[in-house]
Amino acid sequence: MSNLTTLDRALQWLGLTSDPQDLVARLITATSQQVETYLGYAVLQQSYTRTFNGHGLKLLFLPDVPLVSVQSLIINGQTIPQGSVVGGTQQSGFYHDDVSIGLIGYAFRHGFQNITATYTAGRTSVPADMEQAVINWMKMSWANQSQIGIGVNVTKIKAGTSEIDFGGDGNVTNVNVVPMPSSVYAVLSIYQRNTGF
Repeated sequence: MSNLTTLDRALQWLGLTSDPQDLVARLITATSQQVETYLGYAVLQQSYTRTFNGHGLKLLFLPDVPLVSVQSLIINGQTIPQGSVVGGTQQSGFYHDDVSIGLIGYAFRHGFQNITATYTAGRTSVPADMEQAVINWMKMSWANQSQIGIGVNVTKIKAGTSEIDFGGDGNVTNVNVVPMPSSVYAVLSIYQRNTGF
């Protein structure tokens, strides 16, 4: 997990000159983690070595995107060479695009944890719109920190007589988490990994 914005940018957007008790730094980390959990992958580039089950197909979709390079691929103990193009013809081996590894002349044979892939995936930097979405979500969370938490079982609040009606499951100590704002969702949904892979 990586922080998806800097402390300086967050402080500027929140209208602060310093970070009281490291609260903004903690909020950056927490919000970044929420975003990556929603997206389904780590945003910034890193190396992975993962094992997968073989399904007899010639294509393997990876959980980490975008796929930048594949360093090695082993199926049932056999090292698969990287494919190449000779005279306009693709040779046997593995090839990849930004979400998957494909095979020519081989198959991801049926098996349990019989495929090991070492690869690099992720972005070299956080896209500007994604970073702004993180900061916007942080600003909403920061603004809500001074408000009284509302229990998940509150069915009605009346300000004039300070009346609060409780009902349903839960108790007064259960508090709602600040939901993802629709403007943040509109940006992050573009980057969310397709869970159908």
